[in-house]
Amino acid sequence: MQKTFFAELRKVEAGSDDTLTVHGIASTESRDSTGEIITASAIRKALPAYREFPAIREMHGLSAAGTAIEIDVDDDGITKIVASIIDPMAIKKIRSGTYRGFSIGGKVLKRDPDDPKTITEILLTEVSLVDRPANGEAKIALWKAAGAPTLDSVFKAMDPEDRALTLIKATHKIAHRAA
Repeated sequence: MQKTFFAELRKVEAGSDDTLTVHGIASTESRDSTGEIITASAIRKALPAYREFPAIREMHGLSAAGTAIEIDVDDDGITKIVASIIDPMAIKKIRSGTYRGFSIGGKVLKRDPDDPKTITEILLTEVSLVDRPANGEAKIALWKAAGAPTLDSVFKAMDPEDRALTLIKATHKIAHRAA
């Protein structure tokens, strides 16, 4: 059975060669929107095989959008990923905020007998850019244009409509946190 797990993108940096480097979280040990958990030890065990063919896909499709250049599980159980994205349409979707996360896909090999919603072994077959991550702990924190050291530079480079939408969203988030 193919299973997918979602996590949001954290950081996106433009390269000088029209690529993007995307930093994010691929997995954590928290329950996703389907109620399942994948253990950090399951991911650690699956990574050597995944690193042989580290393609980054879009929405679990067949076409590669780029490649994972780093993927590791930290001591805190968070699987962090850095990917180089080369596909122009995927880059556009990341910059527009259409793709907001990563989703890992694979075959479940073993579950915890006391909690069948906990996956203890997986064959990690792919990582995708997705529009709706199920794991709310893995997000894109920011993206920046090549040579732009600050978010202010990125904001100024946006078209006026995108700037306005960004300001509205930021104001909403600030008001929501204050409430």
